[in-house]
Amino acid sequence: MDQSQPPSSDESEILLRLLFDAYCWFDEGLQRAMQEQNIPTLSRSHSMIMICLGQGIRRPSDLARKLRVSRQAMQKSLADLEARGFLRLVPDPDDRRAKYVSLSKTGKQRQSSAMNCLETLENELRDRLGARSVAALTKALVGNWGEPPSLTDN
Repeated sequence: MDQSQPPSSDESEILLRLLFDAYCWFDEGLQRAMQEQNIPTLSRSHSMIMICLGQGIRRPSDLARKLRVSRQAMQKSLADLEARGFLRLVPDPDDRRAKYVSLSKTGKQRQSSAMNCLETLENELRDRLGARSVAALTKALVGNWGEPPSLTDN
């Protein structure tokens, strides 16, 4: 499948792969938009960190938990983003033993541009699939799925 294309209904419908294809569609659209604006692109994991920061998640441990990576992996990613000038790690105002992520001016600008691009991509998806389909997809994805079941208990 051409990676720049959204998933199509005529392919084998394994939900996990379809969700991944949809994720890649958004990420590739975001990366393309950033390149067109001469804004340095980020890896997928760094983009997800910036999106979570935009949602108000600021503690490295909370970011690691949300993105399901180890604290060590998150620390490395945050150090990379800090070295690129997108953020700073500062003492957490609520817990001086912990760190807090503060976006730099450059980070805030990049995040704002990215969020605008993601909104544009969502609007494009509504145009392509219809508002009802996108609303239904969103509703399904934000639903309470619970913990994954143990498949060996059957």
